[in-house]
Amino acid sequence: MLVFAIGGMLTCQYTYFAAIQHSNAGTATVLQSLAPVIILGIVCMKEKRLPRKLETGAIICALFGVFLLSTHGDIHSMSITTLALLFGLGAAASAAAYNLLSGDLLRKYGVYAVVGYAMFIAGVAMVILVRPWRYAVVYDMETILATAGVVVIGTAVAFSLYLKGVSLVGPFMGSLLGMVEPITAVIVSLVFLGAAFQMMDLAGFVLILGTVVALSLRSKE
Repeated sequence: MLVFAIGGMLTCQYTYFAAIQHSNAGTATVLQSLAPVIILGIVCMKEKRLPRKLETGAIICALFGVFLLSTHGDIHSMSITTLALLFGLGAAASAAAYNLLSGDLLRKYGVYAVVGYAMFIAGVAMVILVRPWRYAVVYDMETILATAGVVVIGTAVAFSLYLKGVSLVGPFMGSLLGMVEPITAVIVSLVFLGAAFQMMDLAGFVLILGTVVALSLRSKE
């Protein structure tokens, strides 16, 4: 539980929010969607085998998608900051760890106990590390409502529903239904948050998200 709380829950949340801070919600969420590619690599290493043809193609598409997203096709320039890319890839790696570390715990204790304890442990660790009382935060109604939305709806409810859904419909359908998240994040970033995406960004998004669909179809087989 300690390893899952720190290596999965805390790291997943921190790197994801840091990626949003240094880029935007759409880019961060799409980069985090690379988690299945990382899981595939770990599975291949555990099974001591090379990726199959479809898996190899998916990995190449995902890497090319990240390349387009980060450079817009120009190897001499970065279209997003290095920190944004590193935190985005870190979010993908930690999301993979989150999924891989939770299996035995979920089977033994259930979704809500695991998520609840993991968030509590991660929260205590962050309080010790960050000491948030040192920061001058204006606790007006807008800040309170926004924080409550992130903590309750965006974190506690979202994580619990996702893991509960996967336990009910399996990883294949769970992965496909989970594809709504990055697509929604891109649309919301465009419409409500004023984020500007170029065609190269959208091409990178399509390649990365298409990779997840291909791996999900492969996992069903």
